[in-house]
Amino acid sequence: MASKVFQNGATWLRADFHLHTKTDRSFSYSGDENYYFSSYLDALARADIRVGVITNHNKFDFEEFKALRRKEILLLPGIELSVNNGFNGVHILIGAEFARHSFGQRSSTLQKESYNIWNL
Repeated sequence: MASKVFQNGATWLRADFHLHTKTDRSFSYSGDENYYFSSYLDALARADIRVGVITNHNKFDFEEFKALRRKEILLLPGIELSVNNGFNGVHILIGAEFARHSFGQRSSTLQKESYNIWNL
């Protein structure tokens, strides 16, 4: 029996591994709050982003992440770790450890509404 994983061959996808949301204070949204999630996803679709990683500074908001996930765009969790050292500091993008957990079942790591990396 042939594998169905590559039944359509290789595909190039546009990806953005450095996305912020309104949970991050560096992100600004001036639109109608009732349409934030759909506006955010529409902007990704217009840019033809098919894979994205939410990398807010030093925290992860599980509820916001769940609300943004749709079949059309693969969104993955991450964190942008900010280290203030030197003139500008250092920012490191991290694919979060809890990305391996099933989001159908919350792990004990994700019980908080807003996951703050400094509480590790």
